Amino acid sequence: MALVGNDLYVATTDAVLRFPYEAGDTQITVPGSKVVTLPAGPINHHWTKNLIASVDGSKLYVTVGSNSNVAERGMAVEAERAAIWEVDIRNDAHRISERAEPPSVSLSRDAGQTTSSRPSVPCRRPGGEQSHPVT
Repeated sequence: MALVGNDLYVATTDAVLRFPYEAGDTQITVPGSKVVTLPAGPINHHWTKNLIASVDGSKLYVTVGSNSNVAERGMAVEAERAAIWEVDIRNDAHRISERAEPPSVSLSRDAGQTTSSRPSVPCRRPGGEQSHPVT
C-alpha cells in the first residue's frame, strides 16, 4: 500500500486500486477504482505484489513476480512478469521499468529515495539524469 495525498493505492493479485482517504479514516467504505490491471490468471505463481510511490508521488513502482520457476510453461505466460512496473498515476499508463533476474524483487524507501533490491533499476531524477535509485 502507498498513500499519495488523499489517495490510498493498494496492490492486489491482479490490479492496483485507488481508494479515497481522509486523515483519521479507519476503514474503506467505497469500492476502489482500478488504476492498472496486473498480470494474473488461473495459474498465478509468485502472485504477491509490492508497491511504493516515487518521492514526488507522481509514479508507483509495482513488483510483479514471475509465473513459474524456470519458464516451464513457456515464455508467453511470463509476459510483463518478473518485473518492476512504473505506473504514472496521472494517466494510469505503465511501462516495464526493470526485468528481474531472479524474479524476487523488493522495493524500499531510504533517505528520501525509493530503491530496488536490484541495483540496476533505471530511473530518471529531476532534470533527466539517469541513476540507479528509483526516484
